[in-house]
Amino acid sequence: MAGFDLGAMLASVSDSDTGREQIEYIPLVDLQSDPNNFYQLSHLDELADNIATCGLQQPLRVRPDPAGGGKYIIVSGHRRRAAVEILAKENEEKWREVPCIVERDSVSPALQQLRLIYANANTRAMTSAEISQQAEQVEKLLYKLQEEGYEFPGRMRDHVAKAVQVSTSKLARLKVIRENLAEECQPAFQSGKLNESTAYELAKMPVEWQRIFWGANIKDFRHFYTEDVKMKSAAFQRISEMECSQSHGLCENRANMIRKIAGAGAYSTPCTGCCLECVYLKTCGAACRYAYGKKQELKAQAKAEKQAEEAEKEKKNRPAIEYIQGVYSRIGQLRKKHGISVEQLYKAGKIFYGKSDEEKEKNLEAGNGISATDSLPFHYGFNTSNATALCAVADLLHCSTDYLLGRSSYPEQATPWHTGKPWNIGDYVVLVRYSPECSTCVATVHWDGISWWEDGTPLEDMGAEILLWTDMPEVE
Repeated sequence: MAGFDLGAMLASVSDSDTGREQIEYIPLVDLQSDPNNFYQLSHLDELADNIATCGLQQPLRVRPDPAGGGKYIIVSGHRRRAAVEILAKENEEKWREVPCIVERDSVSPALQQLRLIYANANTRAMTSAEISQQAEQVEKLLYKLQEEGYEFPGRMRDHVAKAVQVSTSKLARLKVIRENLAEECQPAFQSGKLNESTAYELAKMPVEWQRIFWGANIKDFRHFYTEDVKMKSAAFQRISEMECSQSHGLCENRANMIRKIAGAGAYSTPCTGCCLECVYLKTCGAACRYAYGKKQELKAQAKAEKQAEEAEKEKKNRPAIEYIQGVYSRIGQLRKKHGISVEQLYKAGKIFYGKSDEEKEKNLEAGNGISATDSLPFHYGFNTSNATALCAVADLLHCSTDYLLGRSSYPEQATPWHTGKPWNIGDYVVLVRYSPECSTCVATVHWDGISWWEDGTPLEDMGAEILLWTDMPEVE
């Protein structure tokens, strides 16, 4: 036969003797799958729902089973038959028979198989893996037809590409994947989880490298990137040809380096050359034996540098730590002296109090576990920088922090005198004016939490006014 037009040939051999195709209703149980059908039966539930709603819009194409017995082999419609089987489980009588077009012509088995492929190629969206299987089948069938006497000019690849309706370049890529992709990677490609372009880059690697790459990334292969695989393949090639810098022939550490590159993150190729020159040597677990000594030196150097940094950091933080220790120490002494609980202290500073804070506060007051970044127990977020900034402003203005904060009416720096009411019951030294006509004088009086007393007499009954007060000096 001069020339070969698959579409025209299939059209000519598909007609019945009358030239008109007729629909026949055939029992569902008499329909059998073509053993050569390799297409996936996917999304059957959705198709069954569609058929239940709209009916079977397209009849199945079948041919009589050569084995007889009144059975038929499906040429086109395997998914439709599978979907109808789902519906028949719920309504067997309604779906007992299925509309079919029976092909009764007697043609070559190779043409029958081509008819199946051609029919499916025009009725479904196929994955790259299905197109690859389809192309492989078509190529075999075309060679079979050639043996049977069919002749067609040109390259076989062009005829196969035309039959499966893809470009010759895509066909070439799929052939590389089909013939060279490692067995471990094939299931992911067949299921569509490994895309065609990435599978192609993998298939161009030696099988040993593919297995190393796959083993290092099998848990996350869905995030393979084509360019990353290409980059790592180039790195594998470079490493495989690398010679030892110590003149020992080819690098004996190549396999370890390839595994390390395979397991690195996307677009990362950590092994770029000899281990002795690698910037990651001191932390690398895949370095060669010739780099062991240098690795130990780098680790020792890094350890010494870290110790020096920590010492410098400790020296830098020491003043802040000592300052915080001093604050907590004074707070602890005053808290014990006046019988103030940790909970009361936190409440005064509007800080949330929990049971764990009791031990924490006492440890800090004892000077334990203090760091330069610890807050001071005056309020949330009140830290050393806040306290030292306040003191710096007071020093600049030559006044006390009490004056800045409104605790004293006198700006003298570091004055022990206070205005207002004392925090605790006790004896105090006060600056008092007994009447508007009198001058001020210093006296020792008692504060009971409500009133000032002198010699058992409340000062308010005497018309006296407390201007300032300070703690009673401690004497032996």
